[in-house]
Amino acid sequence: MKSFRPHGEFALKIFGNILEMQCKGSWNKETANQAVDSVLKLINENPRERYAMLFNMNEWDCGTPEFQNVISERAYELVDKGITHEAYIFTEGGLKRYQLTNMMPDDESYEGHFFCNYMDALTWLHQEGFSLLVDE
Repeated sequence: MKSFRPHGEFALKIFGNILEMQCKGSWNKETANQAVDSVLKLINENPRERYAMLFNMNEWDCGTPEFQNVISERAYELVDKGITHEAYIFTEGGLKRYQLTNMMPDDESYEGHFFCNYMDALTWLHQEGFSLLVDE
């Protein structure tokens, strides 16, 4: 099967037990695999019992069907490594919500929600026991 160069971009940082990812452009399966591999690497370098992910999706333009398959399959790897909550931030886009919803793992230890702004997403994560601070 032919492999393509990654399309789309992401930036990943960790603050406390929250991994924050900025997503841009339209993603293909190569970018999806790079993103999941980067998250797993960061988790292995910063061991904690559980994590949340905070996604800024405002500049993300959805992904290919192959991208969706990769994320749907590999999402369980992330849950197994302790990612229990995901907060997605974007201000518009029914198609984004549809695609993201279809990729969320069906696992009782996982919860994902959509937000229009950063503060609402962060408030929810804090209420769920996550913090940007290392000591909390």
